[in-house]
This record gives sequence, structure tokens and C-alpha cells, in this order.
Amino acid sequence: MVSRQDEQDQADCQHLAGDANKAARDKFDVYFNIDNGTGAIYGWYLQNNEEVRGIFDSWLEPLKSLRARRNTIEPVGSTDHLSFIAAGVPGFNPIQDYGNYDVRTHHTNMDTIERVDLDNTREAAIVMAAFAYQAANLARKLPRISMDDLRCPKSSRITKIAAILD
Repeated sequence: MVSRQDEQDQADCQHLAGDANKAARDKFDVYFNIDNGTGAIYGWYLQNNEEVRGIFDSWLEPLKSLRARRNTIEPVGSTDHLSFIAAGVPGFNPIQDYGNYDVRTHHTNMDTIERVDLDNTREAAIVMAAFAYQAANLARKLPRISMDDLRCPKSSRITKIAAILD
């Protein structure tokens, strides 16, 4: 599932939660969330899920010409994929160049089409599509973790992005 609809994602996740919906939840392999602007994707926050590192690294390698760099084991919080992890579905958010997203455009009237960088958006769409395709064709489900495994650090996304770009 690839989505950018915050409220709908949370409603979908609430629908998946609980024992009554275990069968529906088991049908989900993974949730890829892109919710932090239109920047290029440099890699993925692996949410402390060491078991997916080799898989994601192999999927990212052919995308290096699109500025993809590397995945990081660290988790990231404050976005929709955490609700899916809480419901038992692996969820991942990409590492992006957020630019002015957190300080200027996030949920404001400044979030308009003329601020979208089409080249970055195309590159991000290719990376998202490649990961969705790879996940759909994986012979097994991606390993799942629990919310207890996340232990999200308090460092900012900008700090994490700077470390990835070094």
C-alpha cells in the first residue's frame, strides 16, 4: 500500500486493529508511506527491523542513479506508518530531503503545486514504485516488528538526513 492520505490511513489502520481483523491484517505484506513532502528518496528508515536490511539494500542498489544512497536502521516517528506497525503490518517511511516541508509547507496554505519539484517527484515515484513492485513479488512476507522494537530517538529528521548525505 502506498498512500499520502493521513486521515484515511489512520482510519484504515484502525479498521485493521484488533483480533477480529487478523485475517484482513494478514493480507497486507507491507505499508510504504510517503508523507513528508516531494523530495527525492535517499533511502528508507528501517524502523529497527534488522531482518529487512539486506532486502531493502538489494532493492535500493539499482536506484543509486536516482540519488538513492542508503537505508538506515533507525526508526522515524510522527507519521502514518507507525499506525500500521501498531496493527501488525510492517510500515516504512523514506528518507527524503524535506526542504521547507517541516518549517513552511506542512499542513499550511503554502503547500501548493508551484512548490512541487517535478524532477524530485518523478524520482520519488520511481523509487516507491520499484519498492512496491519488489515487495509484491517477494516470495515471502517482509519480517514484522512490534511497536516495542521502535524506540524512536528524539533527534530530528533533518539531523538524520544530514547523516545519510555525508
